Amino acid sequence: DLVLLSWNSSEALRACLEGLFAHTDVPSRLIVVDNASDEPSVKPQLEALRPGGLIERVEVLWNASNEGFSKGMNRGLRASSAPHVCLLNNDIVPAPGWLSRMLEVAEQHADVGIVNPDSNTFGSRPSPGMALADHARRLEPRRGEWLEVGSCVGFCFLIKRAVLDRIGLLDETLGPFFYEDEDYCVRAQQAGFRCAIVPAAYVHHIEHHSVNRL
Repeated sequence: DLVLLSWNSSEALRACLEGLFAHTDVPSRLIVVDNASDEPSVKPQLEALRPGGLIERVEVLWNASNEGFSKGMNRGLRASSAPHVCLLNNDIVPAPGWLSRMLEVAEQHADVGIVNPDSNTFGSRPSPGMALADHARRLEPRRGEWLEVGSCVGFCFLIKRAVLDRIGLLDETLGPFFYEDEDYCVRAQQAGFRCAIVPAAYVHHIEHHSVNRL
């Protein structure tokens, strides 16, 4: 299940959705939680979504007010049922292989509970003029590698169902944004899980896009 939190930023949302439908390479359900967007173009954009490629189902959940990161994502998590759930911000653009390469590591290591792709957020950037798809191909030889980290970042946050079953949802007393992801990682580690970055998976992140608008 892919849980995408949406709030305004229609152009960033469009790029995100185009990347998801083009490059999601594992059969998936997309659950969009809209946090009361008030840009006129966002609602029609989301209402027009249909399954495509390996995104086999699409659901859109509408919040009456902007509930922030934790509450918004938790609504999507409550609607999810898959063995893995990936939390997504609307300001990301995934590259080819982004999901399967994270899942490979998660499935091969029982104690890896939360996974990030590599990203410009962590300093990995395409060479000037290089397309994201070409950058992803350059990273492919590193498939299967992973780096343990103290905390994953919530822009693209793959969680095993075993973690959710053990520690529950995001803490809604935090927020409306910042530190919810770090708190969740600490709780997961206390429960015996590890956090990892997968260098062969790549997602571009337009950092703090929504936060800066607030």
